Amino acid sequence: MIKVCFLSIAFPMNKEVIHRLRAEMIRLAEKDKHLEFWFSGCHDSFPKKAVQFIMELRDVLSASQIDIVAVSDPVYNEKWNIPDYDETKNGFPKGAVTRVEEAPRIEGKAEQYENRFVEHSKKVHRWYMEQCDVVLAYHYDNIPHSVNTEIKRLKKRGKPEIISIYDPDFYQSIDTYIASMEDRDGLILQRLRDGDTYKILADELGITVNRVQQIASRATRNVMRFIRYGRT
Repeated sequence: MIKVCFLSIAFPMNKEVIHRLRAEMIRLAEKDKHLEFWFSGCHDSFPKKAVQFIMELRDVLSASQIDIVAVSDPVYNEKWNIPDYDETKNGFPKGAVTRVEEAPRIEGKAEQYENRFVEHSKKVHRWYMEQCDVVLAYHYDNIPHSVNTEIKRLKKRGKPEIISIYDPDFYQSIDTYIASMEDRDGLILQRLRDGDTYKILADELGITVNRVQQIASRATRNVMRFIRYGRT
């Protein structure tokens, strides 16, 4: 059995990305006749497209066992008084979910506060990815983003396997766009992409780490607008 989950930045998905996602899912289905696809929900475009392909695989590969596992967060459920998992409210087609897997309570400092369910949900997300063998990740690692940070963390662990899904041509166009940025915006994004830390850049530029983070955040927002609305 192969356990698979999904990780993505909320970017638009073009035909090339959709094609690559489908091809990787078919490859996994050909590799093992029993697949489990784990989700914490199905609200964004990437997991929604993945579920669509899972339903297609179920129809085509009738001899295989292809399951959808919905991960439930007990702290979140308590916060909002949710007694039972509702697949349709979590974005799944009716009857798509094979079983619900309740995540463990992961106690820590954040859990003592009223809004603990926010931090706990992040811990649950990490937990269920670590239960899987493969992560299908839609991302562009040439911009600073928390998803890219999480992928680096998982790679250091050595498991699960990360399969990056992206459009190579668009990846290159992001690099070109960053190179065209004026002032320190492009420089900071390029240096972060190449592995420099905020501290290294702060010392070199003679500004605070917080200021470097502010510049990087502003520059990243510009890149995100570029990604959403197309090449300029």
